[in-house]
Amino acid sequence: MAVKPFDFTKSATKKTTGATSGRTSQIPTLSVLAGTAVQQVTVLPIALLDAHPEQAHYHMDESKLEGLRDSIREKGVLQPICVRAKADGRYEILAGHQRVEASRRVQLQTIPAMVYSGLDDDAATYIFHATNAYGRDGLLPSEKAYAYAEIERVLKKT
Repeated sequence: MAVKPFDFTKSATKKTTGATSGRTSQIPTLSVLAGTAVQQVTVLPIALLDAHPEQAHYHMDESKLEGLRDSIREKGVLQPICVRAKADGRYEILAGHQRVEASRRVQLQTIPAMVYSGLDDDAATYIFHATNAYGRDGLLPSEKAYAYAEIERVLKKT
């Protein structure tokens, strides 16, 4: 029996302005407390997501991706990805590259995302490497060493 995924689009409604003024649209506004800053969980078009520039340093295990793809097909994306807004209106993935790739493989058009705003490059780099070093199983020793070195580099700057 397939489990129905959580529908983030029903978390709240918001009045729109402009051409659709007066109509109510489904705009998710579920807030999540992360540290001292509140991040918004929203649903983003997958087409607007860009991989973190250092994602190439980490491999994606095809068999795990297939399992994740099957899970997303059956249950949907259960955990939002983490992104930061870019100046060009796109988003950089900080955590969740595998969820995005698996979602693309099942041809999803949108994905729930926790959007960080106001992150500098060092903060984004820290989140990216920390989630890889501590949140992923099966990292190669060289990948884990690279992640720890980058975390240390960023922390030494603060």
